[in-house]
Amino acid sequence: MASISNDGNGSKRLQFFDGKNRKTVRLGKMSKRNAESVRAKIEAILAGNLTGSLDPETARWVAQIEDGLHAKLARVGLVTPRERVLATLGQLMDEFFANLDVKAGTVTTYEQTRARLEDHFCRECLLSDISALDADRWRASMQEDGLASATISKRVKTARQMFRRGVRWGMAELNPFDGVKAGAQTNRSRMRFVTLLESERVLEACPDAQWRLIFALSRFGGLRCPSEHLALT
Repeated sequence: MASISNDGNGSKRLQFFDGKNRKTVRLGKMSKRNAESVRAKIEAILAGNLTGSLDPETARWVAQIEDGLHAKLARVGLVTPRERVLATLGQLMDEFFANLDVKAGTVTTYEQTRARLEDHFCRECLLSDISALDADRWRASMQEDGLASATISKRVKTARQMFRRGVRWGMAELNPFDGVKAGAQTNRSRMRFVTLLESERVLEACPDAQWRLIFALSRFGGLRCPSEHLALT
């Protein structure tokens, strides 16, 4: 029989006896209902291991569970480890962009990070070969190239998000960008108050009404340019 214990903060662990030793599977944060479902399947696996075959329903469950849980079951000898597919940086980037549902301006920002990653590591580089040290060096390369702190911060956060998705998809075991310092995304050195007199001069220099509208919405309406302007009709 298997039993469920609470570790706090919603995390749960499951313990069972395999005939020789008591073993533990840490389920992480999971509802009581889902934990009970896993417990029932583990008991079915234990019964199947004794008889030499799993029932069809349990076999389908084992085949369909996500890689993280499957790996935990494999570590305690309940199932055979899955063969891991070695994914490349290019494959992660392709999948990430194929599954995006964001604004066009955000896609452009993501593309800049993608280009920087692929130029530094190359598309054929295995995700498993990118270490935390490599991630720190990637960040340092942007500093050496003189990129603004706000730009570096944004690209580090985006890279972290991309690799976090790769871990969730089972394409990578670890996220090398976890722990990489991002920094502030504001650049106060570029901040400057535009006076009314300067605003009048800019409006006079605008070539047409559309440009005057763009400037006026930015200076007097406080809209972010160009994302909020382009969203208007």
